[in-house]
Amino acid sequence: MKQVAVVTGGSRGIGAACALGLAQTGMDIVVNYRENKDRALEVVEAIRSYGAQAVAVQADVSQSSQVKRLFAEAVTAFGRVDVLVNNAGISDSTLGMMITDEQLDRCIDTNLKGCMYSCKQAALLMMRNKRGKIINLSSVSSIKGLTGQSLYSATKAAVNAYTRVLAKELARFNIQVNAVAPGFIETDMVSALSAAKQAEYLELIPARTFGRTEDVANLVCFLGSGKADYITGQVMVVDGGLGIG
Repeated sequence: MKQVAVVTGGSRGIGAACALGLAQTGMDIVVNYRENKDRALEVVEAIRSYGAQAVAVQADVSQSSQVKRLFAEAVTAFGRVDVLVNNAGISDSTLGMMITDEQLDRCIDTNLKGCMYSCKQAALLMMRNKRGKIINLSSVSSIKGLTGQSLYSATKAAVNAYTRVLAKELARFNIQVNAVAPGFIETDMVSALSAAKQAEYLELIPARTFGRTEDVANLVCFLGSGKADYITGQVMVVDGGLGIG
């Protein structure tokens, strides 16, 4: 039976690369987006060009009711969910003592609650089938202190801890749960940085280059495949060596 993957935040960047990569492995894809319907539909069309099926579903993962609807629509479209890629997230670059209440709520609601809401709905479906793969997108910021990333780092570190616990809880249902922690990847987020800030970050990376979205997607596709059936509860870093030492 053909497998089905749900990719949150799948309309651009790493999420889009993961959706396309999984489609090329033969999976049908549910492309979740929050606002940009046009970009989500472009990803859907690209997926279909690979011979896979895809639908775009609007949902804000920070809202539990919308996440429930997302997975209900996934089941309506394809009948099952085998792989979840929890990619939707936001980054507020702010010094710790300058974080506002609004920033705190927004980052926790999207990066942590959104991850947990999606994992819950996916796990309930996967437990019935006695199999599944959950891949949570973390960040190298969760293991390395980077100035201005205290809020983002805290939420992603929480995702790491949650991933490990959930992996232990779901192992008996043959569901593997892992996290992928990218470093600086060539996305809209990195492109928005000033040239000076990009140069500063490049000096921190032993590989002296930013990663490609495909670098992350390749690992996600591996973890979502049968080749990774004996890997669970891990946080795998894709960062060109940024997190070393």
